[in-house]
Amino acid sequence: MRVRHIDCGAMPPLGGRLIDDRPGLLRRGEMVTHCPLIDTGAQLVLVDPGVGTPSVDGARGWLGRGLVTAFRLGGDARETAVARVRGLGYDPADVSDIVLTHGDGDHAGGLVDFPDANVHVLAEELRALSAPATRLERARYHRAHFAHRPRWIPYEEVGERWFGFGAVRALKGLPPEILLVPLAGHTRGHAGVAVDTGAGWLLHAGDSYFHRGELDARAPHCPPGIGLFQRMVESRRRERPGNQRHLRELVHDHGDRVTVFSAHCADEFDAIGPIGLRGGENSGDGVPGKGVGRVPCGARGAARGGVGVQVGGRGAHRADGRRRGRVSQGHRGRGGAWAVGGGSVGAAFLPGAGAGRARAHAAPARRA
Repeated sequence: MRVRHIDCGAMPPLGGRLIDDRPGLLRRGEMVTHCPLIDTGAQLVLVDPGVGTPSVDGARGWLGRGLVTAFRLGGDARETAVARVRGLGYDPADVSDIVLTHGDGDHAGGLVDFPDANVHVLAEELRALSAPATRLERARYHRAHFAHRPRWIPYEEVGERWFGFGAVRALKGLPPEILLVPLAGHTRGHAGVAVDTGAGWLLHAGDSYFHRGELDARAPHCPPGIGLFQRMVESRRRERPGNQRHLRELVHDHGDRVTVFSAHCADEFDAIGPIGLRGGENSGDGVPGKGVGRVPCGARGAARGGVGVQVGGRGAHRADGRRRGRVSQGHRGRGGAWAVGGGSVGAAFLPGAGAGRARAHAAPARRA
């Protein structure tokens, strides 16, 4: 089980530190569209397909004027999921399954590029995007993104418990190490995706939070700009804070077992692997891999390749509340991506709240 981490859409809104909590106000903030690609050995599974190729030449029409104006999304073919997957050395046609956290355009706009893939989604989200019930839902879901009739595989919210989260379940036709975790709030059918890499769990929490500080168990905080945006677009006002609280508890209580990250926090993305201008070769099992890294804001036109670069990030969350250490060395190569995993994976285990794993967990995934 290998997980590659790719950015399928840089998002540089105005606001600087009001957005990302990094120094400087009179600059654009840095956000990403974090879309893990999971190679199970038999299948290729993508978590969220990003904005889609139609956004390259018609971003406003495809994603909506508001989203494009606020976040400058689209317009770069290199940032589409098909380009990222191809850059990793895979054929996009080999993506057999997509696990959708929710139906917003920056997450679901790329479904059209993978028309033959099975699309796993919570049934409540499918109902929301099929028949929007509120003004907010009518604005956020775009019929064109689903006009090709995706191969939906919906799931009602029934299942097992996983680290205190309820109604968690494995997915049809996929290995039991990949789980769908209901995290309603941002949308009414929003979900996270958990993956047992064999070296620990990953939890892609989607848009259930936007900034790493929101999961700080001791002093939760969020830059005011992105905090305001979250409140403006939440569908379930009562459930979103509750699920953030559960995520903080997960971060605090299970640090040696789960790494949590969101869809748009650049600090978390950078901490998982070295920053690269389309570059860097890194894999969890020490085997070099081809791929594409994040294009830092302001560097979209950078050439491929380059030399080693010293980088640092404030860190993705370990689930014990401590941030991961600085990423000391990155390497810009031709292609390259961050990967975790590799090695054998045992059967998935769904522990109850506070329960341990069924077997001794492996050492944390190595960075090549």
